Amino acid sequence: MTSLRAILLDSNNRHPCIESNLGHRVEHFINRGACVGYIQNEMASCGRIDLFLSSADRNIIGTNLPLFNNIYFHLYCPTADDIPNNEALFPQRAYVDVFEEDNLWVHISYTILGHDNRRLINSNYSTEGRAVWQTTHRIVSEEVEAAKLGVQPE
Repeated sequence: MTSLRAILLDSNNRHPCIESNLGHRVEHFINRGACVGYIQNEMASCGRIDLFLSSADRNIIGTNLPLFNNIYFHLYCPTADDIPNNEALFPQRAYVDVFEEDNLWVHISYTILGHDNRRLINSNYSTEGRAVWQTTHRIVSEEVEAAKLGVQPE
């Protein structure tokens, strides 16, 4: 159970994977039902599933997909003002990573780097695992720097 997945539910098809040089490592879904079905099928065999979804789709948390399992939810909101702070309105807030939509690909990139870090540790710091981690680290560093400058990746 060591497989790790980064999944983007992009119901409005606003975030193509070309927005990141690590986009090829993200499973991109536009259809909500297909995404939920895929995750439900993968839950038994995946060690960790990182699901990125918009605040408009947040009602699948705890309804279609369990809150406490191997799924880690990352919820992006249109602006910082849209991030729910009230526990009564959004009780899962303590267990869900919530951030501004402009930072979506930076969050996804760091998640992929975290996946590579876990693989590196599980491989007992193999040469191959280290090379993959270093490449991902370089890409993430470049993309974070570009995001600070407001530049899109090539």
